[in-house]
Amino acid sequence: MLKTQLLDGLPIEEGTYSLAEIALLREEGYQLDNRGNTVVRTQFLRAADNLLFTWKMYFRGILPEFAVDLSGSGWNSFMLSALSANRITHPRSSSDLELTDDDVKGSTCCVQLGHSDNMGKCGGQRY
Repeated sequence: MLKTQLLDGLPIEEGTYSLAEIALLREEGYQLDNRGNTVVRTQFLRAADNLLFTWKMYFRGILPEFAVDLSGSGWNSFMLSALSANRITHPRSSSDLELTDDDVKGSTCCVQLGHSDNMGKCGGQRY
């Protein structure tokens, strides 16, 4: 949703966003076909990298000093939730489909992290 809002309202001032940044906001990559023509393809972006990049681009024009502290509990919960999501999406064994209490707790904290009123907080702590 942030990417859509950002792309819909990109400032037209030259140099605010690079062509590469705009392509990544659109999740586009490029390659050549067997005839030498360019082909647009969907670019897979890791969830954590994509989130950080999106925040950085979104806040560039409205809050330039915005920075995410990757050492705190909120970001750690997000990363653990991403691992859990990957584990249950691509299981290697039946036990990979089981969610633990820690998985659920981390996901709850992760939801709080993404809520605008709690941006940067999780469990009462700053991330």
